[in-house]
Amino acid sequence: MQKLKPLFLVLLFLAQTAWAQTFYVSPQGNDGWSGIQPDGAGADNGGPFASLPQALQASRDWKQANPDKPAKIFLRQGTYYLDTTLDLFGVDSGLTLAAYPGESPVISGGRRITGWEKAGDHLWEAPVPEARNGTWDFRVLAVNGEWRPRARLPETGYFTHLSRFDVRWMSTTGGGWQVKPTQEQLTRLQYQPGDIEAWMDLNNAEVAVYHMWDMSMMKPVSIDSGTNTLIFAYPGEHPPGAFGISNYLVWNVKEGLKEPGQWYLDRTRGKVVYWPRPGEDMDKAVVMAPGPANLIRVSGYKDQPVSNISLENLTLTLANAPLNKGGVGSKDVEGAVQMSYTLNCSLAGLRFDDLAGWAVQAKGSDGLTVKDCRVVETGAGGIHAEGAGVVVSGNWVEKIGLIYPSGNAIDVEKGLGAQILRNTIKDCPYDGILNMSGNSLIGKNLIDSVMRELHDGGGIYSGFCQGVTIRGNWVMNVTNMGGYGSSAYYLDEQSTGCLEEDNLSVNVTRPSQNHMAHDNTLRHNFFIVEGDGQMDFARCKGYTLENNVIDAQGKFTFSAPAEGITSMPDNLIYCAQGQVTLKTLLDYNPQGTADFAPRDGTLLADPRLENPKPGVYGFAPGSPALKLGIAPLDDSDAGSSIPDPK
Repeated sequence: MQKLKPLFLVLLFLAQTAWAQTFYVSPQGNDGWSGIQPDGAGADNGGPFASLPQALQASRDWKQANPDKPAKIFLRQGTYYLDTTLDLFGVDSGLTLAAYPGESPVISGGRRITGWEKAGDHLWEAPVPEARNGTWDFRVLAVNGEWRPRARLPETGYFTHLSRFDVRWMSTTGGGWQVKPTQEQLTRLQYQPGDIEAWMDLNNAEVAVYHMWDMSMMKPVSIDSGTNTLIFAYPGEHPPGAFGISNYLVWNVKEGLKEPGQWYLDRTRGKVVYWPRPGEDMDKAVVMAPGPANLIRVSGYKDQPVSNISLENLTLTLANAPLNKGGVGSKDVEGAVQMSYTLNCSLAGLRFDDLAGWAVQAKGSDGLTVKDCRVVETGAGGIHAEGAGVVVSGNWVEKIGLIYPSGNAIDVEKGLGAQILRNTIKDCPYDGILNMSGNSLIGKNLIDSVMRELHDGGGIYSGFCQGVTIRGNWVMNVTNMGGYGSSAYYLDEQSTGCLEEDNLSVNVTRPSQNHMAHDNTLRHNFFIVEGDGQMDFARCKGYTLENNVIDAQGKFTFSAPAEGITSMPDNLIYCAQGQVTLKTLLDYNPQGTADFAPRDGTLLADPRLENPKPGVYGFAPGSPALKLGIAPLDDSDAGSSIPDPK
């Protein structure tokens, strides 16, 4: 019976597609055939096409004669290399582009680099003449199908620059900088003597300047050695030294080659230089770099969106990203799938890897669904969607922000009614989930090891919108980089009427961060803190904390203005080796610290937690939680059903 399963799936697939015109593409196909049969030429040359552009043209020709009927293109097993972006427009509305059932086709923007020769004791190099004349520039290299890191200085950690910008940030709502930075302040960085010398090839070097919640990827054009100043080709997002942050890195210089597996693109000589890993034979290695920035681009107009495009069960790899500063959230960087002005489109079961930019970058995309996709190793973020009614569910996003670390794993904005559900997010330099969509639901997501490079964010960040529900999520191991801090759950400016409920936070110093927000409720959350912990409510008012459990091994501090927390019914707070304190704030300024005085039924007592399996917390007999009516918490089902890519 098991042997019949593939045949059954194919028959089911054929039955489901009988009502639509279907075209097929195969590496064994021929663009002179009709594309209407999945295999072979057949007696009438009806076999599959060889190329995606030919299949797309055939579907357009058919749609022109049958405008009310859908078309489908199915890709057979193999790799389809794109020299240019596959563009979809209004004429393609209703198109499905998908893998043939049971197969795993790959769409790649990769170009193979050959002609490797040894260049010294351990380095190899190959010609890339287009890099010298500027017609091919890339920041991703894959060797035998695996991402390779670029050369960088310093080898680990960061350089510390000397630039300062001591101007007050007035908050985003308050208009940004109290005094606007000048062009000179935005384009200059003063480095410490010895960090950078005359050896640096300005044609190759790129400089990552870190700010608070974002960074700028900068192109140096000159060095003033008298003042130890780098001068950049364009202004950064903020001046170097803003917010008191002084970290920076230098990418893509020969001097940064410190270990096997690293590489850099020598634009001056038109060469790519690589230090092979042990056992790699460069005479046989398959070395690829990306060509087009977008593999698939869907482009409509505001009053005429492209509708009902479906991309299903495809692997997309090796998309490029032209150098720019990145912008807030790295949203100036484009995606392997780039969408603008679309309606009710769907991305399902896609696999993304080895990308210089985002996996998905969708703007003006109402009704977009991104589900069950796997995103691993991107230069910027994972999934960014702007529009009403966006659904992002069941995805696995890991190891993003490898070039532009201010990209978020999942970023949903500029609309109402988003649903961000059951995603797994791991190993990210900034936010796991960023939401700026009102009346949205963020539920049952699993987030592990985020905020590894930047500041002022968290596992789940929501701001500048109202009516958001954050329920049943599990956030753990959020790195505290200092500065404005990092948190598990963060309600930022203009958050109003929001609910955080049934969430779990483990090993996060700030389980809940709140800023310039009001009239929100935190109910039945379990905050497990392995050391000292804190909850902040700067410039907040009207909060209700109800039935929460805080279990800290060190001391725990609430920081809030007098009007910040108006009600605290039946919470349970415990510090195993410290005390619970309340720091009263006026604006951001502490006015005094005192022992926390429990009220409204809140108790300071050991909850006697039991943790029978990951994500589950109950109470031992006699726990004071039973008296308060606090129920156990089970978030063990949070996250995607996609198997771990490892």
